[in-house]
Amino acid sequence: MDKDELIARLDLQPLEGEGGLYSRIYRDELSNAIYFMVISPDFSAWHRLPQAELWLHLSGDPLLLHTIEKGHLMTHRLEREGNTRHYRVPANTWMAAESSRSYSLVSCFLAPAFSTMELASRDELVSQYPDISDLPELFHE
Repeated sequence: MDKDELIARLDLQPLEGEGGLYSRIYRDELSNAIYFMVISPDFSAWHRLPQAELWLHLSGDPLLLHTIEKGHLMTHRLEREGNTRHYRVPANTWMAAESSRSYSLVSCFLAPAFSTMELASRDELVSQYPDISDLPELFHE
């Protein structure tokens, strides 16, 4: 199935603020899950959630999931054919994502269910982490 067929079949819609396309898989009082697609040159902007989030690669090109953990920039390459198909981002961790090429489709799982998201500005992250010189420029400002 190609990118356009996936968008139509999953009814993916723009995700305001963060970027990318999404649709809800399910949501209840305890947890939720979404489909999330990043189409280059768009991206998932730097943001953080109060709960941990599991990212699982489903289709398309490898996804580059960037996190800042304990003051260090980490890049997790999620792909179906590789060794790393998923990554659990700890609660309150800055994260951003981009497709390595054309597009990447993942599922994201939260427990407890999504409540709020905080978007970061470039100035905010640079001032918080002055030692990170290669911070990916993934901001919708």
